[in-house]
Amino acid sequence: MEKVRTTIRAKMKALKPQTTAEGTALTKALSAMREEWNFPPLIDLQWLVKSWYRFVREIKAGYDSHPVDYVHFLDLRDELDRLSATLPDRMQRAIAEVLRPADEEYLLITDTTDEPLLPPDESEHLHERWYRLPKLLKGEFLEAWHRPKRDGGGT
Repeated sequence: MEKVRTTIRAKMKALKPQTTAEGTALTKALSAMREEWNFPPLIDLQWLVKSWYRFVREIKAGYDSHPVDYVHFLDLRDELDRLSATLPDRMQRAIAEVLRPADEEYLLITDTTDEPLLPPDESEHLHERWYRLPKLLKGEFLEAWHRPKRDGGGT
């Protein structure tokens, strides 16, 4: 895991804007996101990426927070996709590259479900991660959420 952390730190440097156009696009996208989510100015791209990594580590260790917190982190991950889509191509590729290890780990440490964790809005397409729950549950999460599996198993 230490090798992964070192690699991620190095890749995080690629998230910094390298041109004025990238800087302007990132500033605009982050400003809109902060306004929508009512986030303080300290919330930046690196904070969002690091939050997703911390969340995945929590799941791997045995997720024990409330389901509302779990959904919140999935929504934040979706926000990273939305934010990335507004940025220049180089930054989109850099974000995807930095997130790839955590996204892959998330798929390995979660099971699929028949239904999304929350019903989508009419026009909304939910990412696959909304159909996944941690394999290792503890505490509040274990008590609060039933885990149906797509593969026919379940609790």
